[in-house]
Amino acid sequence: MTKITIEVHNEEDKRLLIDLLHRMNLKYESVEKEQDDLISIIDKGGDGKSIKNPVAWQRNERKHRRLL
Repeated sequence: MTKITIEVHNEEDKRLLIDLLHRMNLKYESVEKEQDDLISIIDKGGDGKSIKNPVAWQRNERKHRRLL
């Protein structure tokens, strides 16, 4: 078995990729970036206070999102 991680930056690409995975009858797991970050903070025993500048962090996290 091989696992591949793919980072998708917009919803349209995500839908296309998921449709393709369904057509190929492949298993997949969709994890949102924010969820990964929160899980990482929780796993480290932190409560988010380790982020020195929350506004800058949030801007950086969202810079690749398409505005609707």
